[in-house]
Amino acid sequence: MPAQPRSTTLWFFALSAGAFTLGAAPASAAQKETPDFASDSSYEGVTPGAGNNLPRIVELKEKKGTWVTWPGFMLLPGGGSRVFLQTTDTLAYKVIKNENKIVVRIENAKIFLSNNKNPLVTTYFDTPLERAELRARGRNVEVILLLKTKAAPVITQTSDEDGYSYIFIDFQTEGGAPSTSTSKTSG
Repeated sequence: MPAQPRSTTLWFFALSAGAFTLGAAPASAAQKETPDFASDSSYEGVTPGAGNNLPRIVELKEKKGTWVTWPGFMLLPGGGSRVFLQTTDTLAYKVIKNENKIVVRIENAKIFLSNNKNPLVTTYFDTPLERAELRARGRNVEVILLLKTKAAPVITQTSDEDGYSYIFIDFQTEGGAPSTSTSKTSG
């Protein structure tokens, strides 16, 4: 039996839109094409300004207290990137900076759903952020931001029509400013 020719394939993992995508493609095609995750309709998480798709929302409405309900990451169309936190109310926070780490301490809050403690790994995106994760610290929640390069994010907070508040942590790319619109979300 003759030997069958082998095609070279490149397996890759891409994290975006709240899901891992596993695929095989010829090495040359994988290097030339960039997937468009913004048009991926399989994302069912939270997108600021697009209504609330929070999992287990009925359960949350029965709970008392102030909650961080969803952490997410998005690339911004004008360049830059954003970590966002959906919360049940406007919250007081404090920023602690050192060389490669920024901690945003949110006072008197809890993390809704243990899955929200999983890190948002952003290593392969064009952002100074390497990863972000939520940690419970006593009566507070800390957002730990580990940086690839030195950066000074702009932090803002707003309330939305969906009844939730959002904390935005925006990073600019080199020579650019963060945009205020939203695109390419993961959480």
